[in-house]
Amino acid sequence: MSLTKKKSRSITVKNKTYRYSISQSSTANPEIFQLKVTIQIASGTGSYLVVEGFQTRDFWLDASNIDKHDSREYITLTPADIAKFIHEALKLGWKPDEKGAAFRLNKK
Repeated sequence: MSLTKKKSRSITVKNKTYRYSISQSSTANPEIFQLKVTIQIASGTGSYLVVEGFQTRDFWLDASNIDKHDSREYITLTPADIAKFIHEALKLGWKPDEKGAAFRLNKK
């Protein structure tokens, strides 16, 4: 199964096009969410790259008192970050064109 165009974004790295999505899941602390980045070659035929280990606070809980919180508590993932994850995974042996188990990067 591949990432759908509707729920993912496109990025080109080293002349290859990938699709990525960012999802969140709750933790035992209702103010904190874990983020997971899933990346796959755009053809949808290869293995996934899964990047885990990010935690972020729920911004809306702090919106009224934003001055009291450190902005580093709110992770922002940009396309440049996604490209870095792809470069790192490729160096570590991820083969995006080959089918197989997901390749995992833990960023804790």
